[in-house]
Amino acid sequence: MKKCLTLLYILLFSFSVQLQAQIYEAAELTYSRVSGNTYDFTVRAYVRDSTKVQQIYFNFGGGIIAVSPTSSKADTFYFTASQTLDGPGSYYVTATLPNRVAGIQNIPGSDTTAIGLMALLVINPSLGPGFFPCPVYHNPPIATGGLTTYSYNSDATVSISDSLSYKILPCRNVSGYTYPSSSGTFRIDSLTGTVVWNAPVSTGLFNFCIEIDEFFDGYIVGSSMREVEVKISNLSSVENFLMTNSLEIVPNPATNLVTVKSSGNKPYTIQLMTMSGQLAYSPVNSWGQEFSFDVSTLPKGIYIIQLINIQNNTAGRQKLVIQ
Repeated sequence: MKKCLTLLYILLFSFSVQLQAQIYEAAELTYSRVSGNTYDFTVRAYVRDSTKVQQIYFNFGGGIIAVSPTSSKADTFYFTASQTLDGPGSYYVTATLPNRVAGIQNIPGSDTTAIGLMALLVINPSLGPGFFPCPVYHNPPIATGGLTTYSYNSDATVSISDSLSYKILPCRNVSGYTYPSSSGTFRIDSLTGTVVWNAPVSTGLFNFCIEIDEFFDGYIVGSSMREVEVKISNLSSVENFLMTNSLEIVPNPATNLVTVKSSGNKPYTIQLMTMSGQLAYSPVNSWGQEFSFDVSTLPKGIYIIQLINIQNNTAGRQKLVIQ
């Protein structure tokens, strides 16, 4: 029998929470097996102010559980709760993060709302191994783009499932939510997971949710969710935004391997952009001051390497010539 630990479409808390501090920008909910029927459910949250991080709330069907951060890395915080499940069945779990940041253009009064996430875990001994690990996401759910066609991909990988299917959903726990405005389309490729926004019509912060469903032999065997935040800037005059002191590119010009060195000591995301502001290389999350990647498969030309500080979204940018 199907076991629902919480309703699929809960949009509000069953308890009262003060929404004051502006903390959470983006987040994702995933799960992993510990042993037997015991599983860890983890929220990875990106925060604006690490000094104000608060508890978040899981709902496993038996009531609300408050969870404090279990670990952190710079301005990314991890909240993990363990649960021992009854056995074969389908289990829905939700997580709620009070105090979303202010200023999100497509969420009215965003700082008075909470981030809501949901996951589905399926235990079915008749299908393959009976349990299917959650996808691993190699790109963080926080990114930047310009006022030209923008694309984003979670870069999800799985070890067992046959396939993944992607869909864009409104942000949960939000009244009056609208999808980011575009001059053409805002959509996701259900097979590859690439979001195409063609094209943003205004600058600012925009949030949306991505649900990733796993399938095996035609059956859904799991689902996880990410709320993604994209900061759109006016990159049409990118030459005016180059800040050369915050990063070094070696070699430049380049033909194969490129190394980006940062003068800062905080985590950052690397993006390779065309001169028109289009994403040419999927974002890479780096926790050090130096990162290398291969550009040999990219067309020759002039690009912009952009460094985004996850804490405050400021960027360093510099030209890269690929030849």
